[in-house]
Formats: sequence, C-alpha cells, structure tokens
Amino acid sequence: MKTNFTNRFLPISINLEKIRNNRHIQIPIKILIGEKYFEYNISFIIQNYMLVLATIFLVAVALYGSWGDRQSTYIKNLWVQVGQEVPFELWKMEEAPLMASASIFPSTENTNSPTLELMKLASHNVDKKKDKDTKNGLPIFVHSVADYDNLANLAKSENTMEEFMIQKQIHITKALIQNKVSRLDQLEDSVLLEMNKNISRLFMSLVLQNLNAPPHVWSYFTDTVHLRKIETALMEQVKYNVPVSIKLAQSALETAYGSRVIHNNYFGIKDKNKSGNKTITTEYFTAEEASMNQDIILTQKPFIKNGNVLYECKVQDYFTQYRSAWESFRGHSEFLVNNKRYAPLFTKGKNYEDWADKIGSERTGGVGYATSPLYGELLKKIIKRYQLHLLDH
Repeated sequence: MKTNFTNRFLPISINLEKIRNNRHIQIPIKILIGEKYFEYNISFIIQNYMLVLATIFLVAVALYGSWGDRQSTYIKNLWVQVGQEVPFELWKMEEAPLMASASIFPSTENTNSPTLELMKLASHNVDKKKDKDTKNGLPIFVHSVADYDNLANLAKSENTMEEFMIQKQIHITKALIQNKVSRLDQLEDSVLLEMNKNISRLFMSLVLQNLNAPPHVWSYFTDTVHLRKIETALMEQVKYNVPVSIKLAQSALETAYGSRVIHNNYFGIKDKNKSGNKTITTEYFTAEEASMNQDIILTQKPFIKNGNVLYECKVQDYFTQYRSAWESFRGHSEFLVNNKRYAPLFTKGKNYEDWADKIGSERTGGVGYATSPLYGELLKKIIKRYQLHLLDH
C-alpha cells in the first residue's frame, strides 16, 4: 500500500511544447484516497514579468547562499583572531552598558575598550605574523604573550577606573541624600570635607596606583606634608567651579611636580605690586614684546610654532608669595574667578579639554594665563596620562 501510494501520489508532468509556444503550463495531479482515484488538471499562463521575477529570485538565492556562507566563515575566523568565545554577547555589552553606570560615566566614544583594543592588536599583527586557514583561505593571526599581557593591563585599568567612578558617585549621592540637599555647594564644609577625603583616597588606590606613575609624580599627588592636593582641589571645585583636573595639572606643570616651589606659589601667579624678590621664569614673546621687555629678559632664542616665530626668553619677574600651599590653591581659584580676563573659562563647564585649550596663550586663541603656545597641550597630556578628569564633577 505504501509503495503504491508513493508511486502514484502527485506525479507532475509539464508540457514543454506548450510552454515554448503559449507560455502555458498544465500540471496534472493524481491522488489515490482509499480505493478511489482522483485526477485534476491545473493550468496557468506565465506572463513576461513573472519570468523576470522568477529569474531574479533564483539568482538572488544562489548569490546569498554563497555570500552568506563566506560571511559566516569570516565572522567565525574573525572572532578566533581576537580570541573571543562569545562575540555577540560582548558586542551587546559594548553597545549597551548597564543602566546603573550610564548616568555616572563620562560620555565619550569608547575607542579604548578591551574588545576594540583586542581588535587593534589583531590588525596590528597582520604585518608581523600571518598564517592561512587551509580550509577557508583566511588569515589567522598569532599574538605574542606580550600582546595579551598589555590587553590584560588595559582591561584591569579600565575596570579600576569604572570602579572609581561608581564609588565616587555613591559617595556623592549618599552625602546629598543624607543631608537632604540637591547640590554639593549646599553641604556643610565638614560633610563636604569628609566626602572629598573618601574620593581622594579612592582615586589614589584605584586609579593613580594602577597607572604606573613615576615616583616623583606619585609623591607629588599623594604627599600630605604640605597639602592634601587632591582633596583640596575637590573642595575648591565645589566652591569656585574650577575643574580638579585643571587645578592639579596646572600646579604640576608650573612647579615641575613640586620640584620648584618658590614661596608656596604653585601656579606661577605674578605679583602686580612687585614686592619681594625676583624669580627667574620662562616667557614666550613676539619680537615686539621682546623689545619692550628687555629690562627683565636675561636670555632669548627663537621658537617656531605653526610657522609663527616667537622668542623663548628667560626673564626675572615678581611672583606672589603665599604663607602656605593651601593659600596658593585658594589664591588660584580667586585669581580665576575675580579676573574678567578668565570669565570665558567658566562657560566651558567641567570639560577639561575646553579649559586647557582656552586657558593658554592669546596667540593660540586663549585668554592669556600663560604665554607658552604649548601650555594647553601640556595640560591635556598631564590630565590624560594620570586620568585627572575622573575627579571632575
């Protein structure tokens, strides 16, 4: 019964002569149900557009099958190259971070994430060492142990920075809620000081300690003999809206990380009253400015920046004297806030790059805190190197 039914079920015949002449297809259908036999004829005419659509469809299916197979193989090999076992979950994590962290992490393009860094390592090693997948003809990249060590350090660094941001936000939120205020400047000094102490300790242990800072840099930021610099900068940020990153970077740059502090002046602020003793410093003048300041210039030599000729001059000038390091940090805040020249800085929010670009020489579009055309770039390098912008809020 089964054989008989199979042989006689849906036998299909097509009259090719009719297709050629009339584009007419006739399909006889024979069905055996029990002891009864049924036969039907189904016929239809193929139009020109139907032939075109059918042809396009068949070609598309063939091409997609071939391309899809290659792409599937390529994706698999690509993730073998970058050493990921569950790529789609990782991409999902990269593109959609946890909601808990969305409001507390800086809004930046995450071009240094571990996943993307590993992709870069794969790409970088194309020229160094290649092999071929004998089956698919695709390159297989072989990484050195050092590559994975660098990646591990990068991932660890990112994790500790994220942990710092989370813990910093917890301390801030806790202080605001417990004291029933909506802004940090509404907190009492004692509460604010305790909160900033905790944030300072977190930054040193979670961030600075994992950045392999040279000993003199580590000592400068963590030394508490003369001043708790990070803690003080955090306090000043709340009271005067000067970003912590800018204050710390300026103090580090102006004093060469504390190796040249004269009369507790950490920010190179000059004394308009011209009192005390003169100090030697470096200024950058145009030819006209150099001519006007010959009375204070000791030496000068040409300095070319972006096609502009300036003169790097060693000069003797009067600088403000402070009774303590803390007084210098407070003096810096008041100097910026009370001087109309620096008002444009406070339209930049807490974006350290905008501040650094604007605070430098007037000849480079800045407000003129310093005459060096490199001032803003040097500040940004210090901030990025030691991740000081994580302290801004």
